[in-house]
Amino acid sequence: MPVASFDFRQARSFWRIENQTVAFLVNAVLGGPPGYRDLLDGATPATIDDFEDWMRAGVLNPSHALFREADYLLTEDPSMSNRALYRSIIASIAGGNATKGGVARDLGRNEGSLDHPLRQLERARFVVRDHDLLRPNRPLLRIADPLLRFYFAVLRRDLARFSSRQTSEAWADAQARFDSQVLGPHFESMAREWVARYASIRTLGGSPRRVGFAQVNDRDLRQSFELDVVAEGDRDDDRPTLLAIGEAKGGSAVRTIADLRRLERLRGLLLARANAADAKLLLFGRSGFATDLLEATEGRADVELIDLERLYEGD
Repeated sequence: MPVASFDFRQARSFWRIENQTVAFLVNAVLGGPPGYRDLLDGATPATIDDFEDWMRAGVLNPSHALFREADYLLTEDPSMSNRALYRSIIASIAGGNATKGGVARDLGRNEGSLDHPLRQLERARFVVRDHDLLRPNRPLLRIADPLLRFYFAVLRRDLARFSSRQTSEAWADAQARFDSQVLGPHFESMAREWVARYASIRTLGGSPRRVGFAQVNDRDLRQSFELDVVAEGDRDDDRPTLLAIGEAKGGSAVRTIADLRRLERLRGLLLARANAADAKLLLFGRSGFATDLLEATEGRADVELIDLERLYEGD
């Protein structure tokens, strides 16, 4: 019988974590499996300052079961016989290669040779093939399990030093990877989950039929942008109707007026492919919003600002 993991709100309640930033950090590392709390004897960091010590006692501790949990997850499935290949694929995706072609180039293999192992990883729910809502033939590969993402982005990249308990040096050098390859993707997935499960009809301007992401090409700027959150409503005349589009940034920088202007521009570019003129603009910011953005959005019904407090408590 498959047992689903808790989502980020359920996990916070289960772990009894009051501080929302701490809850986010813990969830970004361990995800929602309830059994991990028992492995840590129910211990949780009370404040952000306690987070590193909590990590040292658990997932960064070579003597702790969680230190090797990612390897155990892969060895539990007997169908994954070539474990070195599966590890290499997950490591490549965790490192930022989000397409099959990118993973193939990283591993020095042809794309066809990855079809079977990718199917196996998807079947085991270690990897998901996330389809662009507007271009479904351009999926992105994402790590589905936060602990796997953390292990391959942080621990495995410097396993020798972590294993030899040079934790302070290794953890300090891993901060950039932790921020960009763990916290960033996890915050984006939380934003999509919030829109799908917790956002109100008032916030989105309707009930979403699907929630995902979309890539937008800006020919004038010669850039491609990824909309982290797209909420699609019912189709009209074979064109998708977009209820809301959004960007989610899980870093330490606050969101500014420049983020809003970019999102407004992307909404305009989407008019050629979808009914997006009335799409709400969602700006997710883990670290809050600058004064210029707050002033510019005051009284605007088409813009929603969502921070950690709203993710965990609001709709």
